[in-house]
Amino acid sequence: MFIYKKGSRRVAAKWKTLPGLRHAEGKRILLFRGFRLPAQKLLETDKKECLTAHFFILLDWNLIARAENCLMTNITYISVIQKSLCFEFGKK
Repeated sequence: MFIYKKGSRRVAAKWKTLPGLRHAEGKRILLFRGFRLPAQKLLETDKKECLTAHFFILLDWNLIARAENCLMTNITYISVIQKSLCFEFGKK
């Protein structure tokens, strides 16, 4: 397994040097139009699980949070202060 991983890293490094390929790594910015279409399609369907997915994507976008934070949100971390929902995210 060690030899395989070492070889795959070498192949990945080689691919990064080829012309025409992106060299940046990490996450790119999600523009509003990239958020709006999936949210709209999820809301328009009649499936129950799509309603949950729609709520999740709204939370993720509005909290400007990572998906892990939204997944780990507990009802005890949510409060209402002056007509606003407040989410508390603590560091782990």
